[in-house]
Amino acid sequence: MTRRSKAFTLVELLAVIGIFGILVAVTLGGVAKFLEAGRAAKCTNNLRQLGVVTQLYVSDNTGVLPITGTAPFSNPPWYQPLVPYADAQMKEGSQLAIAGMGIKLFQCPAYKAPPARDITYAPNVLSANIRLNQVVKPAAKIWLVTSTDSYSVNSSGLQRINFPHNGRANVLYFDGHTEFLKRDALQAVASFAFNPVSP
Repeated sequence: MTRRSKAFTLVELLAVIGIFGILVAVTLGGVAKFLEAGRAAKCTNNLRQLGVVTQLYVSDNTGVLPITGTAPFSNPPWYQPLVPYADAQMKEGSQLAIAGMGIKLFQCPAYKAPPARDITYAPNVLSANIRLNQVVKPAAKIWLVTSTDSYSVNSSGLQRINFPHNGRANVLYFDGHTEFLKRDALQAVASFAFNPVSP
């Protein structure tokens, strides 16, 4: 009678390693999707909070929305008047950068901004100098969108809109709800959705 060794054979060891490799590969794919879902949820939360912050600002400023526009800035950037309402502050000596933990509210977690720009959401340029109660169909009109920078966007400036969530941009409407839109869906509604006073 022959005695069997209690050690693993090479074939058994390779089989276990192969199974372990397959499990790791399957798990990593699921983890990546889980992380992206978390970033998308955080982005949605940021935009909803910015909607609330905008409402607070508007109620303190006779219904007028923050001034939006493009460079050169003769007015502060759109987000500067919202900073105090977001429990944040501007960086010392800067009119563009936000300091402290409050900066996270103004950044989409799925997109890393260039070092010179802290903000990854941009407002609708056509909302400049209007009152919130002048927005026609606020549930269909865009206030903020994920962007490559903080400059204002409109229907002709879609190239600056960022689509970091599996090819979708996150959009905040004037009524406070958010929605993910693919590029073609955003292009289809852009001329209407970026004009806050059109019927």
